[in-house]
Amino acid sequence: LNYAGYNDWRIPSVMELSTILDRSKVAPQNNITFFTNTQYSPQFWTSTTSAEDNSMAHTVSFNVGAIANPVKTLCEFVRPVRGGN
Repeated sequence: LNYAGYNDWRIPSVMELSTILDRSKVAPQNNITFFTNTQYSPQFWTSTTSAEDNSMAHTVSFNVGAIANPVKTLCEFVRPVRGGN
């Protein structure tokens, strides 16, 4: 992904993406000051493949704070990140 002058974007792991969940809130469960315009109903893909089935990957929902394991062929949102691994 080449965006905002950078080309080192990647899909975050389930651990990375779940760190921006704020479980003290009902919905949305993320800081809307820093993460504006977040879609809340869909799931966001992570780079973490399910340990039970490699045809599935973890997703995070910012609406309800749920982590799921849908099949990788579903059309879901992504929230790319930069830096670190």
